[in-house]
Amino acid sequence: MNIVFDLDGTIISNGQKLDSFRENEIKKLSKQHEIIFASGRPIRDMLPVLPESFHQFKMVGCNGAQTYVDQKINCDFIPSIVVFELVEFLISKKTPFVLDGEWDYFLSDDFHPFHDYLRELSDNIVSFSEILKRGITKILILDKKIMTDPLYNQIINSEKLTQTKYNEGFFDVAAFNTNKREGIKKLGLSLMDSICVGNDFNDFEMLSAAEYSIFVGSPTSFNKATYYCQMSDVFEVINDIIESIELENISHLRSN
Repeated sequence: MNIVFDLDGTIISNGQKLDSFRENEIKKLSKQHEIIFASGRPIRDMLPVLPESFHQFKMVGCNGAQTYVDQKINCDFIPSIVVFELVEFLISKKTPFVLDGEWDYFLSDDFHPFHDYLRELSDNIVSFSEILKRGITKILILDKKIMTDPLYNQIINSEKLTQTKYNEGFFDVAAFNTNKREGIKKLGLSLMDSICVGNDFNDFEMLSAAEYSIFVGSPTSFNKATYYCQMSDVFEVINDIIESIELENISHLRSN
C-alpha cells in the first residue's frame, strides 16, 4: 500500500519541521508500506522540514511539477516566453511573487512576508535572467486579487496554464495539467493502491482518485473523501484503514 502525505496543514503546522511523534509514526508505517510526500512546496523547501532519513522517500513537489526519486529532481517547466509575459504583468501591478526553478528561486522586488520564510529555508536565490535560463516550474503569486484581472486571465488561458489555490490566499501557476495526482502517476504509482491524506485545494484531484482518502477538515470544504479527521487524528485513521484492509483480506482467505 502507498501512503501519500501532504505536508502543510496535514502533518506539519505553521511551516515548522515535522515533529517527533509524526516522524515515529511514519517510520512505523514505512516498514510495510511505501511512503510518499506530495506538496505544493518545491522539493527544495520540502527537504528542510523533513528528517534527513526521510529524504530517501519519493516525493512530489510544486503540486506535481517536480518529482523526486533516488534524491534526483525531475521537472516540468513553464514556457519561458509565458513566464516573461506574466512576470512583466505582475511587476506592473506591484504584485509580490516567487519563481521556483529546479533548485533555485527568485523573489519579486515587491515584498511579501512569505519571502522571509523562504530565505530561512534556503539561500538559493538567483537573478531573474538566471532562473529564466534554467527553467521555472512554478510561479507562486502572493495576492489572489490578481486572479480577477482580465489581462492576467488572458495570459493564463492562452497557454492553458494550471492555477492552484491555497487557503492562505496564495495561488500557484504551473504548466498545463499540473497537479499532485499527475505527479504521483509520474512516479509510476497507482492511486488505486493508495491512502492519500491532504487538507487543501491542491489535494482535491489526488484525494478524488485515491482508493482511500483522508481529508483533514470537514465535508463542507471537500465532500469526496472517504474519511474526515483533525490533524491530530491522521495516524489513528490511517492505522484503522490498514487494520480493516488486513481483516478483510483474512476474511477473504478463509472464505476461499
